[in-house]
Amino acid sequence: MTGSLSRTQLRVLDSIDGRLLSTGHVLFWQPTSGRAGHLSVRSKDTGERLVLLPLRTQPASIADLPAGLLGGALHRALNGRALVDLVSLRVDAKSADVSVKDQTIADVTAQQFVDDTCCLWIDTRRGFEKEAKNALGGSGTRDSNLETFHRLTKDAEKAAQLNNKGFPALKPAQPASEAVAILHKTLLAQMMSQVDGTCRDVDIEFLHDLRVASRRARSLLQTVKSVFAEDVQTSAIEGYRWIGQQTTDLRDLDVYLDDFPALEAALSPEMRSALQPFRKLLTQDRSRALRKVRTTLTGKRFGGFTKDWDAKLAAAESFTGADANKPIFDIAGEAIWKRYRRICKDGAAINDERPAEALHDLRKQGKKLRYLLEFFASLYPEKIVKPRITALKKLQDLLGAYQDCAVQAEFLENKAARLRKDVSVPADTLMAMGALADQRLQDEKRLRQDFQSFFKPFASDAERAGYRDMTKSAKTSKK
Repeated sequence: MTGSLSRTQLRVLDSIDGRLLSTGHVLFWQPTSGRAGHLSVRSKDTGERLVLLPLRTQPASIADLPAGLLGGALHRALNGRALVDLVSLRVDAKSADVSVKDQTIADVTAQQFVDDTCCLWIDTRRGFEKEAKNALGGSGTRDSNLETFHRLTKDAEKAAQLNNKGFPALKPAQPASEAVAILHKTLLAQMMSQVDGTCRDVDIEFLHDLRVASRRARSLLQTVKSVFAEDVQTSAIEGYRWIGQQTTDLRDLDVYLDDFPALEAALSPEMRSALQPFRKLLTQDRSRALRKVRTTLTGKRFGGFTKDWDAKLAAAESFTGADANKPIFDIAGEAIWKRYRRICKDGAAINDERPAEALHDLRKQGKKLRYLLEFFASLYPEKIVKPRITALKKLQDLLGAYQDCAVQAEFLENKAARLRKDVSVPADTLMAMGALADQRLQDEKRLRQDFQSFFKPFASDAERAGYRDMTKSAKTSKK
């Protein structure tokens, strides 16, 4: 048995939201020399190595791995998401192999981590299980280091849970200041966890998740009032609003480029190639928008805001609002009930004569209600709050599709106006974009006609009673 000692990094790779972990797979990447390394896939339950692949570079997406790997299970789970480092640890490693009659029957890797814990991997080569058992006396990965393996796995799951937009459980009697601080710290951590991936541009969902965390934080500040000191609240709202403004253009362009195959599919086959100048324009605009976002996220204003906001969340003097010491259950219930009643009132007033802005505003109100339900879901029995979220999502989906149609039609018209100034752009391109814009407007009309059929169940007497009962009953006692 031979081997050499090296200092390297052991990384757990997955999508930012842990899709492979959720299917029972753990991907480890360990560099060997230069950019090359070994990728191993292990069972999350047993630690058994299922795959070992030598690769020239660390894989950035599932496209960098063989299509038939584990019967395509990894490809299906990731569904196009990028592979990122959920956990990265410095490790001293020594690798060797076990051979019998010049035939390698097992791989052995000893690892020592920075906290001085050790891990010994003994992985039998497929087809040599009997020989390895005789040579090693039955030793194996499962016998030697499951504790360390599960620790690494749990660390990766914690990182994925943070990125998966989950929230800590709250207690009904908890002071509102304490509960709101916990939620805001979680949202800030969620947003910051997306910064590096956004700047490196490895997956468009990093920016999306960054914006979701920022938007949720601003919504919480606006809907749960009288907890912070007024100046603290105003400053935080403005900071999060600025982040949203700075990142909107890039997100819009990401969505259009990601949906471009669908745009092409909406046209007749002979018109699809005419959209290429439009794609080129979107790509150019995206490059500029990405540079702007990178400048924003690495700049002094963003760094100053996030550092200052983190400090204020830890300072008692930030929480001097009139409701700071009230039980969070009472504050949450009031906010949810108030938002639900406003949606019912505004939605009931919408008819064919009301402008499109009325539906856009209703969609914003629906988002704020959904965020409240997600923030405070732990305060209520799941069987009560989950159906509320499901019913709200159906209404939101319709309103979101309605707004998307209007925004996309305007977007297409504005981009066509720019392309019209370029004499090299063929008329077919402008015709194709005009056809797409017209389709979006027709879809908008159809969706508006469907509004009442989605709104009535949400605003029904039964649903109203459900909200009223929910905001009066806690998952646990208030003690």
